[in-house]
Amino acid sequence: MIGIDLVELVMKNRKEAIEKWEQRKKGEKIIRNGTNKVQRFNPLVGISKEFCQLIRVEGQICVPCWKQGIKTIISQKHLEEIHNINIVGYHKLWIEIRDYFVYKKKQILDKPLERLKREEFRKKWTELLKEILEDTNKKTEEFCKQDYQRLC
Repeated sequence: MIGIDLVELVMKNRKEAIEKWEQRKKGEKIIRNGTNKVQRFNPLVGISKEFCQLIRVEGQICVPCWKQGIKTIISQKHLEEIHNINIVGYHKLWIEIRDYFVYKKKQILDKPLERLKREEFRKKWTELLKEILEDTNKKTEEFCKQDYQRLC
């Protein structure tokens, strides 16, 4: 049900139910016109697992802060403001992925038989996400190692 307008779905189902009821009252054969099919909005088509791994990295507990009694996670904002480490946040990536998806979706609206292809998204995002994940892992590992050595 992600990416589905529930109000629109209810209205379509209501309209179809009324039409079917009218057909039953008249004794006609029920004809379905496929109006209950809902277009889904899934911007993560073809996006690799690295995006989920980025979310996982930013969702980890910040060990250096935790040792000082501050309970927080390794988010882009936290690393930037508290530890002066710049990483690309998953939220900014999500907005870029979503905008690219919407752009591609608008391009194929004029072509009814064409649909979005996963390969196109893989080509655009897979290598970029791998690089960002490697960079983020490298920076967070260095950061945690430095702090661990300082505390020991």
